[in-house]
Amino acid sequence: MKGMQQSSFIRNATTLAIISLALSGCLMGEEESTSAAETFVDHELSGSVGDGPVIGANMRVLRNDGVELMQLESDVNASYNITVRTKGKYYPLGIDARNGTDIVTNTAPDFDLLSAVFEPGKKSVANVNPFSTFAVELARDLSGGVNKANLQAAQGIVSSAFNNGLASLKSSGAMTTKVHGSNIAELVRASEALG
Repeated sequence: MKGMQQSSFIRNATTLAIISLALSGCLMGEEESTSAAETFVDHELSGSVGDGPVIGANMRVLRNDGVELMQLESDVNASYNITVRTKGKYYPLGIDARNGTDIVTNTAPDFDLLSAVFEPGKKSVANVNPFSTFAVELARDLSGGVNKANLQAAQGIVSSAFNNGLASLKSSGAMTTKVHGSNIAELVRASEALG
């Protein structure tokens, strides 16, 4: 009888220890994800701006709750490069661009351009063009709204459905791929055709 009580005690103590370890692991995981969401991070953002290349566009970077983090203008190369500081819980960040001069047509773009920064990081590319605009608007209409998964899905859908000559940027995405000498003409032609 004494042996059965002892084995019952050992079994109960072992069960209690396992449950305690499991709960502490869950709680630590929650603390880590909560602290990452609450920690301020400096994030360098860069990208091209344009339907065709747009200089002097009035741009804003917004948290996911609509609070403005920064205002800026696209530069003479129709691009931007800034560093924002915010908490992880405010991602994805939104970017919009209004007015400015499209150097292909010498007019303002026909509509406001949108883009997004999917998640926190040290550096991200967020090009602002008709493809990114349609992707952000599509993500907004998907179940769950503008979140990382919906933005990634929308970028793929828009790149395929509204291709207009995208080749190298079709698979990598016109919103998140760095624009350089070998792909700039492709992006400008496709954006002009789409926008």
